[in-house]
Amino acid sequence: LDGLRRVYAERSAALCSALRDAFPDAPFVEPQGGYFVWLPLPRGMVASHLQSTAAAEGVTFHAGSRFVTGDGFANFVRLSFAHYDAPTLVEGVHRLKRAASRL
Repeated sequence: LDGLRRVYAERSAALCSALRDAFPDAPFVEPQGGYFVWLPLPRGMVASHLQSTAAAEGVTFHAGSRFVTGDGFANFVRLSFAHYDAPTLVEGVHRLKRAASRL
């Protein structure tokens, strides 16, 4: 278990660091457990609209609206760090930033 905790802590830290660099104004919370980061998108950007643009960049995510009813999470994306190593996560954030800037 200690080895898994180290692996997931490294992945989480890599993802959060890359998100802070790419989306400095996004008030996300670093996870204290679990395998996901909820990233709020800039005002007016809808996560489900970003999905196809992000997919063209090779990035997939789940829109917050898949997990919470109503419009409260329409601009959130849920990013998983469970299955990817740190360099892949950092590259994914760069691609997500490119996709977001195209909208």
